[in-house]
Amino acid sequence: MGIRRLPSLLSVILFVSASASVVVGCEEAVPQKIVLTSVGEQVELVSEPPNSDIYIEIGEVSGRAMAVEKHDALNAARNALRNATAAKNGTIVRIDNVNARVAWEVGMTVVVVTGTAYRTK
Repeated sequence: MGIRRLPSLLSVILFVSASASVVVGCEEAVPQKIVLTSVGEQVELVSEPPNSDIYIEIGEVSGRAMAVEKHDALNAARNALRNATAAKNGTIVRIDNVNARVAWEVGMTVVVVTGTAYRTK
């Protein structure tokens, strides 16, 4: 049997640093603060589908954000969801799913909220 060489410490450090940079780079694309636009303020969040005689479904929307505190991340993601609905000329958004996870590499909670946007007929 031949002697198996262990990777040098420098190689391991470079690999770990590069891996961390890639992971952190992905999280940097997630906004931390999302300001609710003036038209986004007009969008109502609901948990049930609105009256189909009055509203028409216009598609799926989503919002994502990250923050140290999970409630801050949730509020920012909800703002993004309302802004996305307003961008589609919607007036109501039904929240369909909320997904939260901890991004250990940056010490923050990432929240993704998806929903269905509606507008009046």
